[in-house]
Amino acid sequence: MKRIRSGRRGSRGPELGKLREAHRRAAEGRAGTVLLTGPATAGKTDLIRRFTDELSGSGSVVLRASAARTEQRVGFGVVDQLLLGLPETGAPGGIAEGRDADARGRQFCDAVLALAADRPVVVVVDDLHFADAESRHALLHLQRRTHEEPVLFLFSELSPAQENVRSFTAELSRHPGCERIRLELLSPAETARFAGPEHADELCYAATGGNPLLLAALLADRRETGAAPAPENFRCAVSACLHRVGPAAVRVACGLAILGGADRPALARLLGLSTHEVELALRMTTETGLLVDGKFRHPLVAAAVGETLVLQAGAELRLAAARVLRDTGARSRAIAEQLVAAGEAPDPWMAAALRQAAAEARLEADPSFAIACLELALRASGGIAESAAIAADLVRIQWRNNPFVAARHLRALGSAQRRGLLDDRDTGVLARCLVWQGEIAEARQLLDRWRLAADPADAGSAREIRAVRQWIRCSYPLLGVPAEESVPEQRRAGQFSRHADAVQAAEALTGALTDGHGRSPAGEAEGLLYGRPLTEDRFESHYAALLTLVYSERPAESRHWCDRLQRAAAERRSPTWQAIFAATAAEVAVRYGDPADALRHARAALQHLSLRDWGVFAGLPLSGLVLASTALGRHEEAGAALRLPVPEAMSGSRTAPLYLYARGMHYLETGRARPALADFLDCGRLMRHWRMDRPAFVPWRSGAASAWLLLGRREEARRIAEQQWGLPGVPGSGTGAASLRILALCGDPAGRPARLAGAAGPDAEIGRFALVRALREPAGRGLRPAPGDGAPAASRRKPRPRPEKPVPRNWSSLLSTAEEPVATMAALGMTNREISAKLFITVSTVEQHLTRVYRKLQVRSRAELPGRLRTADCAGDAS
Repeated sequence: MKRIRSGRRGSRGPELGKLREAHRRAAEGRAGTVLLTGPATAGKTDLIRRFTDELSGSGSVVLRASAARTEQRVGFGVVDQLLLGLPETGAPGGIAEGRDADARGRQFCDAVLALAADRPVVVVVDDLHFADAESRHALLHLQRRTHEEPVLFLFSELSPAQENVRSFTAELSRHPGCERIRLELLSPAETARFAGPEHADELCYAATGGNPLLLAALLADRRETGAAPAPENFRCAVSACLHRVGPAAVRVACGLAILGGADRPALARLLGLSTHEVELALRMTTETGLLVDGKFRHPLVAAAVGETLVLQAGAELRLAAARVLRDTGARSRAIAEQLVAAGEAPDPWMAAALRQAAAEARLEADPSFAIACLELALRASGGIAESAAIAADLVRIQWRNNPFVAARHLRALGSAQRRGLLDDRDTGVLARCLVWQGEIAEARQLLDRWRLAADPADAGSAREIRAVRQWIRCSYPLLGVPAEESVPEQRRAGQFSRHADAVQAAEALTGALTDGHGRSPAGEAEGLLYGRPLTEDRFESHYAALLTLVYSERPAESRHWCDRLQRAAAERRSPTWQAIFAATAAEVAVRYGDPADALRHARAALQHLSLRDWGVFAGLPLSGLVLASTALGRHEEAGAALRLPVPEAMSGSRTAPLYLYARGMHYLETGRARPALADFLDCGRLMRHWRMDRPAFVPWRSGAASAWLLLGRREEARRIAEQQWGLPGVPGSGTGAASLRILALCGDPAGRPARLAGAAGPDAEIGRFALVRALREPAGRGLRPAPGDGAPAASRRKPRPRPEKPVPRNWSSLLSTAEEPVATMAALGMTNREISAKLFITVSTVEQHLTRVYRKLQVRSRAELPGRLRTADCAGDAS
């Protein structure tokens, strides 16, 4: 660090004037003494330097010495420095070398008085409180012998006066010509003048309190960086200020930084000082401007102490602070902060304190600190069982941040479970994480061991096992965990609510994915979401309830809860939760005709968690990304996503059908009918095998029918579409609209509007563009296979040229993406109000779109619209 000068020319004018006046009187033969007092680094040394510089051409002899803490035991050390200024002597100790102390002191006095016989003499001692006893005695002897001699004594000392020099300064003050000049810290106005117009702001005084050394360092940082202060110079200045006050001040400042307050007894106990020593150090440090009301005056000061002095103090001070905090009944977090900073926890009680602090941090949405506590507790734990419990806690919280990192502890947890050292809850955590990471064989063995070892009379164990089995049933059906009979849960005063919610949510999701057993899963799901904030214990039930709404085709509720749960996950600082809810939001958006929003959510999901971290559920974000990209025509992006490696074990997870369907749709839209058909049929086989064959989950039959059409196999397409239309819950749903679209494409184009009218009722939740595509596409048109894809030769013939019409065959090319669905729904007989409700736009916007549609399609009224569209489509078929 460069040398920082704490003063500027033109400052301290009144004090400098008093020194000039004292020198004038001394030069006239009136000896005087000036005691310059003030807090450390207030500018006393700089003022002395400026004053003595002025005397360089005045004819006065300046004898100057600077006392130092390290030389307090060097006899006559200050006197020897003063002797350097005597013209007659050339080196320290040149007077009375080897004689006794009194003789040396008298001879020093004689030499100064002899020098003052023909010129003024100024004796300057900076930091008088550090002067050795022999020199103080000699100086006092000299002062007593000066009355009418032209001698001025200028001493600076720290305020408040140190105990070792109080009697000495009291004796000096008895001299008739003695006066005190106190240097205060700079006022806010003086601080602004010191900083100058370029740098003067509130921070200058707020961070320094008018301390010239701190202010000069702050300004030096600003000049070097050209912006906000970099703390390098400021940190060094704070350290220098404390060291100038004394070792006790340094230690007390460290104690304040560690304990965060000025509790005198606690500080004294931590630092091994008396309460009086702590009080004195606090008072002296306050006078320097570093403290206000027993606390650091500004965060910059606290940071400077923490980043320099506390680090130098090492781990022992932190450990001592943890012990003091524990003995005084402090919170577990305060104790754990010291242990984490120390990086060790040697006492037996410390691991338990760290675990308690981690639990509090999890409740306060501070997972990073919870992880730090648990990692230290794991290193400090003494027993195998305790280590296993801590590792389980660590896996639970790390999974919220990064499942891949949490997997590091699974092997140790598996070993502990085999030895019977894990409780049921921790075993459940292990089972879920093993499945997530694709360790399916190990998960199966764990479930078998757990089931066999469980005590049938232990109701808590039974509930935990049931919750895990239900989660696996919905999340990784390949494990083949059978669905269990639904048994009502006992919920007395919230008892066992964690298990009850998890089981109820999983059963509701199972109902949405299977036949439902006559239940109303969506109603159960909403009941589990309302009035229950997102917590670690409730994440599983909330996620299952959200999926239940999605697969029950409840778009408004799905969007609402996706948004709420994403915000809650962000507030809880859980990247894993944020990623899962973002991927679900992408699934919802793509289902209901908003691919741009779906793409945004899917990308966010992969930003929160990399693909590697998704484990066997990588299909969830990838399916949303591929479907959204495909719908937007971004086929290169969709293809790139499909080329990303996914774990082989993903084929057994609930996301496998989603991934296969998304890949099939990409193949279909890029003209590759055969691989698309293979993916759709594989998807169907999985869903039937898992008893999850619900079109609301994945409408694989719609995709397969489209692929059959692309291959020219209309009968197969019609058969599978009719099969889907006949499934429970399909009519009136989005999947029903897709079924009708396929059936319309297989039939006579002239009859399409009538065939589709049933899908356009006000209660039918269908995709925004499903009717558009069904009405405008002739049978087989728009579904042309790629060369060599196995379609009949007739389907690959080049179209015959046909005469141009006033309205092009592909009438939709004339309309914007906003106008096209409005025209289609109007042709189907829907009112403007019904169209506005279906497309989420205003009635006025519908009217404006229709005006432009009439002009572009050359029709005069709404009644002409269906005929015009059918004419264009039939002309396309004739060609």
